[in-house]
Amino acid sequence: NGYEVIEPKFKFYNFSDSSGGTALYYAGQSKQLTKFEQDALEVKEGSEEYKALLALGFVEEEV
Repeated sequence: NGYEVIEPKFKFYNFSDSSGGTALYYAGQSKQLTKFEQDALEVKEGSEEYKALLALGFVEEEV
């Protein structure tokens, strides 16, 4: 029909005492956390991973 459905995606980050105020991005189960935003995993809104990251106190950032 010519229409594309765009699903919102988010990157999640948090801070750690040892990160010195640098955001640590969630990079998936294998890498877990990274300081490089380009390596952050894009998580679909409403997914189990999305809900878990919110419950853990991560901050969401729409891509």
